[in-house]
Amino acid sequence: MGVDQESINVPLIDLQNWPYSFTSLEQEIQNFYTIDTYNRLYVSGCSVVADLVDPTTNNTIGTCITRCTSNDNSQCILGLYYWNSTSLEVRLTRLNQNDLHLLDASSIKVFVYDSYNTTKDDLQGIVKGESSEVETALSWYIKDYPTCEEAKKNMETFACNNPNSDCYDLLNYAYTNYNIGYICRCSLNYKGNPYLANGCADASLTLVPSKSCRTKCGGVNISFPFGLGKHCYRSQSFALTCNTTFNPPILFFKDNYIVRNISLEEGQLEFSAPNRTTDSSYIDDNYNYFDETGPFTPLEQLSTFSWVIESQTCEEASKNMTTFACVDKNSSCVDVPKTSTKDIQGYRCKCHNGYQGNPYIANGCKGTQKPKSSLSCRQQNYLSKC
Repeated sequence: MGVDQESINVPLIDLQNWPYSFTSLEQEIQNFYTIDTYNRLYVSGCSVVADLVDPTTNNTIGTCITRCTSNDNSQCILGLYYWNSTSLEVRLTRLNQNDLHLLDASSIKVFVYDSYNTTKDDLQGIVKGESSEVETALSWYIKDYPTCEEAKKNMETFACNNPNSDCYDLLNYAYTNYNIGYICRCSLNYKGNPYLANGCADASLTLVPSKSCRTKCGGVNISFPFGLGKHCYRSQSFALTCNTTFNPPILFFKDNYIVRNISLEEGQLEFSAPNRTTDSSYIDDNYNYFDETGPFTPLEQLSTFSWVIESQTCEEASKNMTTFACVDKNSSCVDVPKTSTKDIQGYRCKCHNGYQGNPYIANGCKGTQKPKSSLSCRQQNYLSKC
């Protein structure tokens, strides 16, 4: 946009009739939602109003304004991940230069970028004319049926035809939450391509942690299924990292969450606020969104994740004793219900009454009650259980 133009309309994108979206959210395991795309509209220059417009209705769905009090350029940013329109247009309007007493109106630059994969240096390169490309992301989905339930009625065309894959409804999110299609993902502890008949391979599980595994980082005890390094955690979902450059060392989960405590009995991981890195590779200082499909669920109380071993019931999991997590002979399996429904979120293990410790490793549950007599269990035939 030149300095002599008062306004201009610029088509941004038209996704009508295409299986792509700027803004879709996917319905994850445990009814937890995560944002697929992190696209933003970047506007650079002095004194301009940028309106994000739905061209089909001519409704303005977002606005940002740049202002300058000197020769320096200003900028504003609009997030694109809350709008449900399949077509977007940008309307740029120059504010009155005389009224604002601006010395230099400057030209206006507008572009869309993926904030998750774009650095501040990338943005400045575009603004300064040193670069002409920046990444933008679209989410995609299968659109022949609006939901998994409807798609499964025709198994000949159902995309999630791998027995080790799961189907998730895709929502068009912006006050309406209506289904627009579905996606497939390999089931927990499987990896690969869920759209191929044999595309999801069994991911390696560590069922017995190595004896050399560290069990502490700083002041936090680390108990299996969690661990540091390969052969120390059950699966990648339970991988932690210990940053020894701090004094004392700090235990991290997903590289952002500082772990304060791990409770096997309650199935909870307590953490402090995400690590606010100063690395320029993170544009969004508020990046604290947990977007991993897996055995973790944020609880309502602050700074706590609830976790399960697998997204299976005890009955389902116990059918495969090779991978069944409740390995100690003095442990039992417990179904964990979802907080919002009667459905089962997954399972965890616990030591029997009178025992405490780690039910996920052999001989991990230790007796806490001394026998009332020295008689053998067979001699105490009046007891209901031995």
